[in-house]
Amino acid sequence: MLPLKRGWLVALLGLAVSLAMGVPPALVSSQSAGKEEGLLAALNKLSPSERREKLEQEARREGKVVFYTGFTFASVPRLVEGFQKAYPYVKVEVLNLGPADLLPRYLSESQANRPFADIIHFPSEQMYIVLKAGTVAKYNAPERVNYANNQKDAQGYWTTMNWDLEGVMYNTSQVQPQDVPKTLADLLEPKYKGRLARTAIGGRFVAAVRKFYGNEQGLAYLQHLAGQDIRIYASNSALAGAIATGERPIAFDQHLNNYGVVKEKGAPVQFVVVNPTFLHLNGVAIAKGAPHPYAAALLYDWLVSKSGQEVIAAAGFQPAHRQVRGPYPELWQQAKKGIVIAYTPELVGPASAENSKIFTDLFIRR
Repeated sequence: MLPLKRGWLVALLGLAVSLAMGVPPALVSSQSAGKEEGLLAALNKLSPSERREKLEQEARREGKVVFYTGFTFASVPRLVEGFQKAYPYVKVEVLNLGPADLLPRYLSESQANRPFADIIHFPSEQMYIVLKAGTVAKYNAPERVNYANNQKDAQGYWTTMNWDLEGVMYNTSQVQPQDVPKTLADLLEPKYKGRLARTAIGGRFVAAVRKFYGNEQGLAYLQHLAGQDIRIYASNSALAGAIATGERPIAFDQHLNNYGVVKEKGAPVQFVVVNPTFLHLNGVAIAKGAPHPYAAALLYDWLVSKSGQEVIAAAGFQPAHRQVRGPYPELWQQAKKGIVIAYTPELVGPASAENSKIFTDLFIRR
């Protein structure tokens, strides 16, 4: 059933469980305001011109900003180049590790009161953990007005920097357009048994299904879906590659970005929006105790600005800013006509351990 080596499967399950269980009790603290929050709150009380002058002046004095990103993100060098073109006097230092390595490092630094990061960039599962640990500073960046409510929190702790539309990807040599599933319910049809594939990390999918159907009906749906003999792949890139080569004809809960990568290489694939549509979010936040708070705010402002979001879009990723057009805009317009459920920290975090166990028991251990 699983085209995964045992070592990879164990590692993936370990990552899912460790992220789902939250953080050690010693790390959990209240969201009391740090020094940087006071500085940033005062900054936002200034007029726009005074704010900009103060921010740039203090960021120039600090001279650098440290950016922790929790997953391999191909556009990070382009983001750094774009920011430093606008602000050459602020050096950007990037630590780019996978979440399994970066999350414990970031939390251990915070626990030891020796923060190195100024800006953090995590998917929602990890963002929930750092929020719960009280390691994020509140910062209500002015550009947040251009973001949908399901792509930021109300208090000002995080904002979506980029997102991914989750849908169905299929091999056009093996599946006709009229035979592609268009809804969650369609995936249960007998004709799809033995033809579906998805990734190994599915706790967030379980959370969204339970939200859409309700708990009891959602669990019944997942049990039925698990009976469809679904092949599990280690990552979205591996899943997209398998569909491209015809290893399996149909993938669901597939990142749109990964579809774009294989499509550009000439693979016989297409992507279909499913109703409801799920959104995978990657958020950005300022670290509590940030050593360079003004430079952090300057980088944060730029990342969520129209200029920063245009760089993300140009790199083939989905921008969250309302005024920036991303790749495949027709798919996003189609998604908005139906029901959209975002994988926010608030959705995927609180019951993460339970949802990850449900997914593992149903789809991996069966």
